[in-house]
Amino acid sequence: YLPGSFDRKPQNIAEKINTDYKPWEFHLYTFGLGPALLYNILPEPYWLNYCKLVCGFQIRSQHSLTAEELTDAFILLGTWEQEFETLYYQLREDHLHFVCPYTHQTSYLVTDSSEGSPN
Repeated sequence: YLPGSFDRKPQNIAEKINTDYKPWEFHLYTFGLGPALLYNILPEPYWLNYCKLVCGFQIRSQHSLTAEELTDAFILLGTWEQEFETLYYQLREDHLHFVCPYTHQTSYLVTDSSEGSPN
């Protein structure tokens, strides 16, 4: 069972990634199926880091949030960012160009929204 706009199975990602892949399919793979599909495929530190990103986004994507949930999302996304920097470019300035600028912006997803989001 796939709710809402996820009511049909996604196309084969290996065949369609550069052509007809729809945004909801990327979303489903990245934030829904990815953690399960990549378990025991990615090395454990990379998989755990990825799961922190997914969990932080899932919390932040809820319609309403409590202060505790915002705190959890803040910790998860902040930890994800720090671990990402260590895992993927080892905090080396000469490797910084390998990293997209939006990786740093994830930590602001919680702080920018914390003023009015919690119920």
